[in-house]
Amino acid sequence: MALRAEKKHTTRQALIRAAHDLFLAQGYDGVTVDRIAEVAGVSKRTFFRYFPSKLDVAFPHHEERLRHFEGLLARHLDPEDPLRGVARAVAAYVGFYQEAREDLLAEYAYVATSRELRARDADLDWQFETAITAALERVGTPPRRARILGGLVFGACRGLLFDWFSGGCRGDLHRLARELLDLLEDLARSRDPQAVGGPAAGARGPARRGRAPRTGGRDA
Repeated sequence: MALRAEKKHTTRQALIRAAHDLFLAQGYDGVTVDRIAEVAGVSKRTFFRYFPSKLDVAFPHHEERLRHFEGLLARHLDPEDPLRGVARAVAAYVGFYQEAREDLLAEYAYVATSRELRARDADLDWQFETAITAALERVGTPPRRARILGGLVFGACRGLLFDWFSGGCRGDLHRLARELLDLLEDLARSRDPQAVGGPAAGARGPARRGRAPRTGGRDA
């Protein structure tokens, strides 16, 4: 069983490498599934055992990344300070991006070549935003407010990552994440608990004051 699993992993990785190399060299729209299979040394039928479509091999790690982020949200979210907890989860997730820098930079480059990929990328981003919204709702944030805050947080993350990718992923992403954390913590210190996703005024004890301890980006 171990040998079989290793072979499946090797085949999957070969397909991913072949697809991504071709996307970078020829552009996503100019590459066919037949060509990906040929370069990977497998049949077209084998390709479809691993990926439902060419679009799926363009984003092969999305599900894994999303599950990891959802786990961090569950770990860090604090019902007393929901937005601050989300900020900590985002900061913890940064470590993954730093480690996957080369793969992410390549992905960023070939996504830019295709309108279809850009649309798909936006759909996948929406799943991360939805995960933030769902996490806020689970700790009692009203749905409408949770949607607004989810969009606010993910919009800030998107801006941070745009700066990082634009610089060739050479910047200090942990420093950028700390800037984001500071920004969200400033919002979390709002006088109105409802403004930051907390329970309605009077539903809990006196509001906390002062600055929460900052987390690093590698405590995932």
